[in-house]
Amino acid sequence: MNAKSGKIDLTSTSSAFNNYQKANEVEAKDSWKQTKKHLRYALAQTPEQIQKFLDNVLKWILSNRKKIDSLLEFSKFETEARNEIKSKVRHLEEMTTKLEETDVRCKVKVQSLVERIDDLQEDSQFFEHIIANIKDSVANLTCASCWQPATWKIDTPVKSNIHSLENKKKVKAHKVSELEEEKTQLEEKIKELYKKIRSLKKAVKFDSLTKAYSPCYYHNKLPNIVNKCLEKNNTFRFVLIDMNSFKYINDTHGHHIWDKALITLVQAFHKQKSFQPNKKDAIIRRSWDEFVYITLRGENETLTILQNIQKALDNVHLKNEKNEDIRISFSSGIVSSDEEQLTQDIENSPVEAIDIIAKLADERMYQNKKSKK
Repeated sequence: MNAKSGKIDLTSTSSAFNNYQKANEVEAKDSWKQTKKHLRYALAQTPEQIQKFLDNVLKWILSNRKKIDSLLEFSKFETEARNEIKSKVRHLEEMTTKLEETDVRCKVKVQSLVERIDDLQEDSQFFEHIIANIKDSVANLTCASCWQPATWKIDTPVKSNIHSLENKKKVKAHKVSELEEEKTQLEEKIKELYKKIRSLKKAVKFDSLTKAYSPCYYHNKLPNIVNKCLEKNNTFRFVLIDMNSFKYINDTHGHHIWDKALITLVQAFHKQKSFQPNKKDAIIRRSWDEFVYITLRGENETLTILQNIQKALDNVHLKNEKNEDIRISFSSGIVSSDEEQLTQDIENSPVEAIDIIAKLADERMYQNKKSKK
């Protein structure tokens, strides 16, 4: 039995079979030989030894029944959370695509309106020039007395033309005004679309309950950030935080008390004077009762912050329906990216670096939780 992971160690046969399925033909033959060797060893055991082993397995299952139920419940929640995250991401991508297409159409329409306004303004200037020339001609005709009879005959149609041109100018000016108003409306619509895009991105990036980074951020963005830190040789610390007595508080006092406990934890981080979000620190909700604290701080400084967080939680008095105090506490597992045991694994598979680190942090967190019982 593996004390760290809480699982039965049956690598003697299962590991060989798994390797046989994954390896090439040459490696598979060696794995199969190893498997037969382990099987022969298992068959060589006495019935009493086999019965004793099975009794120990049964005892372990019974003694860890609550933990197994909790793991099954967590697995179900994690699957639902992942499906919900994937659905939200797909919805966001679809909405973003539609909004971008609408944005392009609006911009094209605005450009077309601007061109039409420019054309109308040029027409208006042209009409003004014609009207000015006609008025000048009329003035020249009326100034010379010898042309008075001709002026009288020309004056009526000229004035009619001038009136017609002035009406056309007014119509054009009204049209320009309408187009400018439509342009303003389109620009407002574009602003609203951008605002909606920002709102959707924020909804996916942050957890609506605690205001920490969301599980979507953990699964989609954090691996890239971690890999960039590794590429730049920046040492960081990955702290897995798990709330204590989750099932007891949730079942005994209700969801609303548990929600307050989660919110209080995140607020305690943000209220730390030295906490620098987006620079040195980030608090992320990984699942229902698990959070990840990523920091560029040293080991001692990280431990100090975690101690300060627990002190802050000790000073918070949540009350249940019977007005009883409920203590909030957490267990944590800290992993540094420059640890020797991680270096080789991370170099061999930098894409899976976050999974390797998270697994080790999970083991250390459970050790810390056991030490508090």
